[in-house]
Amino acid sequence: MANITHTGWLAASLLAVGGVAVGCGEATPTAPSTGVVTNPPPTMTNPAPTILSVTPSLGSTGGGASITITGAGLRPGVRVAFGSTSMAAYFSGDLVDRIFVRTPSHAAGSVDVTVTNTDGQTALAMNAYTFALPDSFDVNGNWEGPAFSGDYDEPFTFTVVNGAVVSISCWTSGVVALSPPAPITHGEFSFRDKDGVAISGTILAPNEAEGFLNVGPCVDRGWHATKGL
Repeated sequence: MANITHTGWLAASLLAVGGVAVGCGEATPTAPSTGVVTNPPPTMTNPAPTILSVTPSLGSTGGGASITITGAGLRPGVRVAFGSTSMAAYFSGDLVDRIFVRTPSHAAGSVDVTVTNTDGQTALAMNAYTFALPDSFDVNGNWEGPAFSGDYDEPFTFTVVNGAVVSISCWTSGVVALSPPAPITHGEFSFRDKDGVAISGTILAPNEAEGFLNVGPCVDRGWHATKGL
């Protein structure tokens, strides 16, 4: 009987042990498996901001009132919109649950307040702030706050009676009566006498005002005051 040698079949079988046989007995090598499946990392997203309160909720149509917004998820670079007008906000110290902003000028009426983080996430408080004509505020009473001087602030006060500033005081000046009193008209007032005593100011909200002062040792000082309860 004749011997039959299957050399072609045997060569193809041996080559197929380490890979997938291709064509006539040829094989394509495969890379060894590491046993580790690599997935792309998930996209990390910060929580959306929230608004818990807007205080105070009333200010002048002229703007400039100091507002505190408390909430969560507030990030550096956050902006605040009163209606359609967007303003930059800022943090103070280590407080991360509140931001501070000054209001823009705006027509009278209530507006939505929106906070927007730099990643585009927003929070909305509907009708959370009202702009009103400063003539509608009750400004009568005693006001007090700092008069600014470099790194030092001096105590400053003024008194409003019947809608006019009747007296001022800064540091050691004592109480200086204004004659005649300076009426507050459309949220503005101004006074100057022949001795150089002077004050000017703007009502920003029912209990917030700012301006400039010249009395006693307080020469050409800016001031910021709030009305006592």
